[in-house]
Amino acid sequence: MIAVYKSIWTPAFRRRHLVAGLLCILFSGVAHGQAPISVSVNPVEAPGAAPLESIYGETFLTHLLNTTAEYRWTRTVLQLQGGPDCLTAVADKNITYIPSFSTYTFELGPEEENFPLGVNLINLDTTLCCALVHLAVHPEGDTTNTVTIAYVFGDCLTQTEEPDNAATLIFPNPARDRFVFSRPVKASGLQLFSPDGQLVRSWKTCTGSFDIPDLPAGHYFLVLLDHDGIPFHALKLVKQ
Repeated sequence: MIAVYKSIWTPAFRRRHLVAGLLCILFSGVAHGQAPISVSVNPVEAPGAAPLESIYGETFLTHLLNTTAEYRWTRTVLQLQGGPDCLTAVADKNITYIPSFSTYTFELGPEEENFPLGVNLINLDTTLCCALVHLAVHPEGDTTNTVTIAYVFGDCLTQTEEPDNAATLIFPNPARDRFVFSRPVKASGLQLFSPDGQLVRSWKTCTGSFDIPDLPAGHYFLVLLDHDGIPFHALKLVKQ
């Protein structure tokens, strides 16, 4: 069994019972364009997941074309705090996918409205899980037209996190024109995302100062990349 059909899983039912269902399954076996869809809420904000709890964050898609088209979502977990018992799983109108599914296709009908697309944050047994997850949605075979949806669970993205045993500190934070790391960071590069998941800056270094004078004021997510270019940690940056 690779997926649970959502036709019997309403959001309320899913929140109460997804953890038990997943346990049964487990033990039984970026240039961004604009896709022809609109998104009702972005970013999606939800609380963190307490022990043995599943929290569901959801938004709704509207198809802007008058023909049926196939789309693909791809999940990127930029931050997942709480240990190995914290999992994320994507759900759409038809299927709640198990956590190992990181990409899949779905179909939107002509001018279809209110197509649900969400993420479950699942806590199998730990103190608290919080996460930052991006879903990139684009027409199948056309990654140049991509919409990124950000799902923020809880408030675990602080400037005092210590990824990979290397203490990090963004200074100043809030920042006006630039920021620095006051101590070494074990990362090969940085990406800065707006709250709705759009990539606004990227750097191939983690030393020196990082200029942001032209960015609008607000909250941003600073993502650290490993030596393979894979996100492994995220920090919250406030731009004045």
